[in-house]
Order: sequence, then structure tokens, then C-alpha cells
Amino acid sequence: MRKTQSRDGLKVVAVAGTFVVLLGLDLKREDCAGLLGFSIRAGHGAGKPIGKVLDEMADLWTFAAYWTGLEVGAAD
Repeated sequence: MRKTQSRDGLKVVAVAGTFVVLLGLDLKREDCAGLLGFSIRAGHGAGKPIGKVLDEMADLWTFAAYWTGLEVGAAD
């Protein structure tokens, strides 16, 4: 499944497969001032409980959906 949404110059592309989800964010360089960013695999999470990982992923998706106006529909 692919979903693309743009709002206020920020473009988000989500691609979901069977075992993986790829989230791409595209923003013009001049609009990136003060942007902190995020990393899913920063090298500090070895042994992290799956519940914690799922909570973090849910937070990430919620953030992206809210700020891009992403509307989630039923799966086909």
C-alpha cells in the first residue's frame, strides 16, 4: 500500500509491505531550520521490549498523520 500526502510544503510518502513500513519525508532545505529530525535505528535500542518499540512507532505515525493531514481508510 502506498499513500502520499502534502501539506504546507511537507510531503510524506508511506509505503507498507507485509513486514515493513517505509516512511519518507520531503521538505525544502530552507524550511528545515530548527528541524530536529528522528531516527528509528539509532543504535541505542538493543534489547528494547517489543511493546516499547510498537509504542514509539505508533507515536511516529500519529505525528506524521497529524501534521500532513493524512487520512487513513480501510485496508483493501
